[in-house]
Amino acid sequence: MKKFPENQLAEAINFVIYGKPIIKKYTKKRSMIHSALFYLHEDDYSYLQWISKKKLYSDSRIDLKAVTNISDKPTQNALKKLKTHNLLVLTIGENNYLALEFPNPQAKELWWQGIQYFWILSKNPDNKYFIKNSC
Repeated sequence: MKKFPENQLAEAINFVIYGKPIIKKYTKKRSMIHSALFYLHEDDYSYLQWISKKKLYSDSRIDLKAVTNISDKPTQNALKKLKTHNLLVLTIGENNYLALEFPNPQAKELWWQGIQYFWILSKNPDNKYFIKNSC
């Protein structure tokens, strides 16, 4: 788990809740590159939602409780070939992943801080630290 400056937490939370376009998306099933708006589901912040032209709204989300790791150092062979410094990989279960490429390092770090916050919260909903420090 990565450590982030606490003074940026409110901005990071807003960045993830309201969403920002993320340049590219890669998954285990597809290496399709396209831009998508990623944000937290408005009814349940434990779901990462995105807007897709090809999928139903209900099929365009990931349960954060299923995420096992968040990293900017891909371990998947398909992703090691990519030449980007702004990649963030969400590992889902043992064999699936979602790789997101950000327009710059600052956006990646801010989004990472926000999604990590909600990822941990989704696994520990009664954790007083996160409730106390939420915005």
